[in-house]
Amino acid sequence: MNTWPTASRWLIPALLIAALTACAVLEPPRREPPQTTAPERIDSLTVIASEADVATRRGALVEGENAVDAEAAGYFMDVFQARVRRDLSDTGIAIDYRERSVLITFPSQMGFESGSAQLTSEAARLIDRLAAVLREYRATLIVVSGHTDNVGDPDFNQRLSEQRARSVAQHLQDSGISHVRLLIRGFGSDRPVADNTSETGRARNRRVELMLELLVRDRPSQPEEPENA
Repeated sequence: MNTWPTASRWLIPALLIAALTACAVLEPPRREPPQTTAPERIDSLTVIASEADVATRRGALVEGENAVDAEAAGYFMDVFQARVRRDLSDTGIAIDYRERSVLITFPSQMGFESGSAQLTSEAARLIDRLAAVLREYRATLIVVSGHTDNVGDPDFNQRLSEQRARSVAQHLQDSGISHVRLLIRGFGSDRPVADNTSETGRARNRRVELMLELLVRDRPSQPEEPENA
């Protein structure tokens, strides 16, 4: 009796399983794609030491696409200042409107705990509102300056003024303001706006100022064409 058909019926599946097993062994192991981590944040905010640094940054920015032409500067400032007035006039911060700039002053008691550079939640909300305006009106250079009273160690006051200015600028950057528009400066107690002999005066001197300066592109004058003879 021929048993070959029966044997082959069992042999063929066995060979097939063996072949598949060999392929599985020979196939190189699959590797998971490498896990990528987000790069560490690079603090690109610039601390400046003089008005010359402001002029250098201003000169670079007025060549960019966000600067406004000189003939449009007046209209831009009217619209910009109206927007600042509408969105920030009820916040309790001091706002000084100038010809081509706006000076905003945060009293330190509103923005920081005593001796700290950590923003209060109230200050963070106010800066968020300011950032919403600055994201729309991009033809502005923002110089953030920290100030203290004259009580305590001058070196500590200098560091604290710079750190507070950095905290404000960092929050603006985190809120979508490009770092190239932001400059930081700490003055310590060197630029008081009131008498340091009274608590009221010292409180006024502890502040962070934001100078919002319009970026104006002055077009070179065109030479006059000679009159026809």
